[in-house]
Amino acid sequence: MILDRLSNLADYTKLNPQVIQKMSDFIAQVTPQTEVKKDFLDQDMLYAMVQEYIPRDFESSKVEIHRRYIDVHVPLAGSETLYYCPIEHLELIEDFTPKSDDLVYKINPALATELIVSEGSFVVFLPNEGHIPGIKNTASLERNRKIVFKIDGSLFSRATKWRPNLYKTSPVKCRQEVHAKKATVFAVFSRKMAIGS
Repeated sequence: MILDRLSNLADYTKLNPQVIQKMSDFIAQVTPQTEVKKDFLDQDMLYAMVQEYIPRDFESSKVEIHRRYIDVHVPLAGSETLYYCPIEHLELIEDFTPKSDDLVYKINPALATELIVSEGSFVVFLPNEGHIPGIKNTASLERNRKIVFKIDGSLFSRATKWRPNLYKTSPVKCRQEVHAKKATVFAVFSRKMAIGS
């Protein structure tokens, strides 16, 4: 999980210059008034969704993970609370289906870490990182708007030499691969932030 300012997005270029450039170009041409839509920026390897949604209560939500895609949430209008939640001790309530790329778990509030995002920031969830999006807070609007980028995990793994088999392994084994290699990803992120390259 990464939480950062949009002004720092270029610091992540070396993970995949083409992906970061396409994301930056899309963000630059979207406003809070942009219509709700889904644009494929690199077929199904990278796409962006402009969403409008009603922020919901934490208690009625569920934890989700994705096996193929990295999620990047970019608020356009209204503040949103998201939660990062490790899934090792959660109860699975909806198993994985390739079409949705989701597994869904029951919330354990004691394991949830709060993240508050608003315009000018972004948050990243890697494959198999439990998260709860779309939760309201005191600065939320009646209807928030945001961009959600879906990035095939292999597009960033080329930069980090991380190639977990996200499609054929079991959720448990896949989680083990992610946790074992995630330090490599964060090392790359941290290095880019430190040197500003």
